[in-house]
Parts: sequence; structure tokens; C-alpha cells
Amino acid sequence: MDAILSDKIASKDNNFNFLRLLSVTLVIFAHSFDLLKCKDPLRLATGDMSFGTFAVYILCIVSGFLITKSWLNNPNLITFFKKRLLRIFPALVSCILFTVFAVGPLVTIMPIDKYFANPWTYDYLKNVFLFIEALDRLPGVFIFNPLPYVNGSLWFLPIIVFLYGSLAILGMLTLVKRRFFIVLILPLLLFLYFHTDHSMGILGMNVGWLLKLSFFFFSGSVFYLYAEKIVLNAKLALLAMTFLLISMRSPIGLFLCFLSLPYLILYFAFSEVRFIKGFAGRTDLSYGLFIYAFPLQQTLLHFFKDGLNTSIFFILSWILTFIIAYLSWHLVEKHFLRQRVTKASSLILDISPP
Repeated sequence: MDAILSDKIASKDNNFNFLRLLSVTLVIFAHSFDLLKCKDPLRLATGDMSFGTFAVYILCIVSGFLITKSWLNNPNLITFFKKRLLRIFPALVSCILFTVFAVGPLVTIMPIDKYFANPWTYDYLKNVFLFIEALDRLPGVFIFNPLPYVNGSLWFLPIIVFLYGSLAILGMLTLVKRRFFIVLILPLLLFLYFHTDHSMGILGMNVGWLLKLSFFFFSGSVFYLYAEKIVLNAKLALLAMTFLLISMRSPIGLFLCFLSLPYLILYFAFSEVRFIKGFAGRTDLSYGLFIYAFPLQQTLLHFFKDGLNTSIFFILSWILTFIIAYLSWHLVEKHFLRQRVTKASSLILDISPP
């Protein structure tokens, strides 16, 4: 039965928590191939898009939708940024400290005293500032792994924070309420994406990724802003799925993905799916899974490199990261989230990712 998106928005009965957890699981799955230097199965099928890429597209669509909702419910700049900061930074700081002072000493091939005397060790702490281009390396850490990086997931955070800030600026200029202006951003982003050198950087962010993810983020915003005009229809969702499948190995594949994926994700977000109804309640482990997974996967590789295939690696990685994310939620994240201005706002989780 068809429904209007605006009729569904007020309900807490949605699948956003499931979508976030699914997306982050896909990131871990994709990194299980990348870190073993194997071909991601989706990349083999599409020639370009990996499961990890697909996952961050979903995260941006969900974030654009929910962050727009959060801003319009309370268009106060201080409150808006307080919510975002409390969601992102306490867990991120904990993760970076855990990586430097627990993972690093455990796996470094250097003597511990030299590890702690090395300036690279403390340079890594700069990652808490996001926009500082800090080294993704620690002295003697993971240097014999196929990829010697410490946390290859953190590149996403500066982009998502930039997008939050962009939406807040547009909100302060009252351009979010003038919703057609947000619609006009989408063709501008498409034009820039297809006519810009993607190797360029801005504030430490890759321009190609910034433009792509901006499109998906603001498409989520547009769906929220025009919710009263958007029909959630199974046939339209099937058409969107068809476009998405056609996009694989198509010369206009990314363009078709831009057109189809936002509708498909938001259709699913408000679909009645019994086995995921009310999934996870108020516990959201997705951000912890996102930020902790990569260094924990690298640690597993450090100790068990010769005994891991991609399937075992993924399963062990997910279980280990789930345990750490569970501890992160209960020891760190939920205590900071309680400081949000209202109980209602604590239900709007942003990235996660992350």
C-alpha cells in the first residue's frame, strides 16, 4: 500500500538503526578484502563501486535526511553543534587514545620506550582535529601488513562534519526553509563532479569524494524537505532497484546511482519489515563499529595473517569490533549523549558514522 513520506516521518517506527548497522558491517566486509589485498566482490561485479563505497553512500543519505530533520526541529546553531560534537568527538577521542596507547604498544616492532619517544606517536593524536592532515601511521605499527595504515576509516569523518557545517550555514541563511535552493544544489554538485579534477584536495579532503558524498547527503535533505510530495511506492522502489542494477558497469552508472539510491534507501527506511522492526532500540553501536574496526582488523592481521581468509577475517573482525563498540557505547557514548538538550534529540543519531 502506498504511503506519503511525510506521514511516516513523525513515527519512531523506522529502520534507520538497521541501515546504519548494515552500512558499517558492509564497510568492515569491504575492508576484509582490501586489507588482504583481494578484490571486493561488488567491485568485481561493477568494475568501480565496492561494498565500502556503497555503504558510505547510504550513510550520507541517512545523515542528510536526519540532520535536516534535526535542524528544522530546532534551528539553533549552538544546540545543533552541541548534538553533533557530543555524537562524534567523545568516541573518536577514546578511539584514538586506545589506538595510540593500547594497540600501538601491543603491535609495534619497536622497543616500547622508543615507540613513546617517537614524535610520530603524538602526531597521530592530531586526528582528533579531523581537518589537520595527520599521518595515518604509528612508529613500527602494522608495517608488515599488506597495507601499513592504522585507521583507514577516519577519512570519512572530516567530510561528514563539513556537510553538517554546510547544512547549518544554509540553515542560518534561511536557505534550508527555502527548500528549492537545496534542490538546486544537486545539479550544481553533479556538474562540479563531472567537470572537476578529483585528485585535488580541500581542507585535507579529496574533492571527488567530497562532491559525491555531498550529493547523497543533500539528496537526503531534499527528501525530507519535500516529504509531503514523495510517495513511497513498491513499484517505484523496484524501478529504482532496476536503475541501480543497470548502473553496474554502465558508462552512466554513477549518474543512475545518484538518481535511484536515495529513493531506494528511504523507501526501505520506512518499510514494514518484521524481523528488523524496532531494531536495536536506543542502542546504536554503528559509530563505534565504524571507528574501531580498521585498527582492530589490522591487529588481527598482525597476529594471524597467515591463517586468515576473507570470510574468517570478516567474521572475527566483526565480533571483536562489536565487543569494543559495545564497551564504547556503554562506557563513553551514551553518557555524553545524555547531555543533549532534550530526550527527543537523543534519538536522532547522525553518522553513525559511522
